[in-house]
Amino acid sequence: MKIGLVGTFDVNNFGDCLFPELYVHELKHRLPDTELKFFSPTSRAAEILSLETVDQIPVSKEDIAKFDCDVLILIGGETLTIGHSLGTYIFPLQEFSAALRLWLAPLLYSASSSGKKFCIHSVGKSGIPKEVEETMTGLLSHTHRLSVRDEFSSDFFSKYDVDHFIDVDPVFRISLMATKKKWLSVAKQFLPTTYHDGSYVVAQISSPYLHVNIRDWCEQIARISKTHKKKILLLPICHFLHDAVLLKKAQKILHELGIDAILIPELLNVKETVAILAHSSGYCGSSLHGAVVALSFSKPVSVLSNSANGKHTGVMQSVGLQGVVANSFDDLPACFTKCLEYDLETISNTAMERADAGLEELVRSINVEKSIPELDMEAIDRIIRVDQKAIHGMTMKVKRMFFKLIKNNRYSGKLYFWVIHKIRKRI
Repeated sequence: MKIGLVGTFDVNNFGDCLFPELYVHELKHRLPDTELKFFSPTSRAAEILSLETVDQIPVSKEDIAKFDCDVLILIGGETLTIGHSLGTYIFPLQEFSAALRLWLAPLLYSASSSGKKFCIHSVGKSGIPKEVEETMTGLLSHTHRLSVRDEFSSDFFSKYDVDHFIDVDPVFRISLMATKKKWLSVAKQFLPTTYHDGSYVVAQISSPYLHVNIRDWCEQIARISKTHKKKILLLPICHFLHDAVLLKKAQKILHELGIDAILIPELLNVKETVAILAHSSGYCGSSLHGAVVALSFSKPVSVLSNSANGKHTGVMQSVGLQGVVANSFDDLPACFTKCLEYDLETISNTAMERADAGLEELVRSINVEKSIPELDMEAIDRIIRVDQKAIHGMTMKVKRMFFKLIKNNRYSGKLYFWVIHKIRKRI
């Protein structure tokens, strides 16, 4: 059997790149005779991945035969959405947006030939225009198995009576990929000699979450450091948003505040970043999967979110954690302290067991035949029209050209973020 894993494995972001590493580990022992392929919106594998090759997802209805797999599985992230944007991917409007490449292209492929299957496992939804909600959910009901990772996404599909499951994010099982001794040996390659196991809290923030001066964030990180008597290790996680630019400035401010803080400047790969988190005494940052990985190792977290009902809250609540998501910098210390009140070992073990059950159901569904009704081609065309209309006007076109130049070059992108943080007092 040939299985294609579909996701954003071409983005230098810790969360996006955890999924292929984790699913390879999980599927190899569950389906040992299976060949795995990897598909992303572009054919450029992220630098922080151990994968050598990633194939490009077909860009149109006419292109879908290029998948050439028995089963396709969409994994990870808020991937159930629609529309071109100024975000991570900038593609020609006549092609599928990254959003449609991730879910519509595999759906069309599975419907193109008998015996082909498309499953969606433990993902989230975001940004679906109300005018096509019912159309999109109707199409997604044609998958072989559909599961989401949180109650907010589940409520959306329940509103339209679409059969689906809630599966705990499988990244909660990341700690099982190696022994504690192995994780420690990896971490020691990058930790300063004075930063030993459990002596530091990992702190991180990405630009979209910095709505006030970075000093305000640093002051709350300093409070956590002083309250819990821990050093601060600043760890870039969202590399495509150039976390290191912000964190370098944060290191200087933390030193001014009398905090022992150090920045890891290297571009660490996924497993190296996991190892750093594994041997911390907790995580405070804006990365959802920075928190998920820390919790996999039973470490306390304080997660910064832009939304009270967003992905951070949804995933934390899915494993029984309340009060650990902060919607302002001032809440970060209290959220970290609140997390310490939980039995984190039990939280972690239960999350791993539930994630395991979801993976078992995924594998079972792959081996079971299911009658899938024919797709409504008019509905597909409606979705494509809305997808192409998402960007319009000369101003937006100019912005797309500018951001395409910036985001396709690591060094120009880094310069862009450096300038933004230099000239703006409030981000």
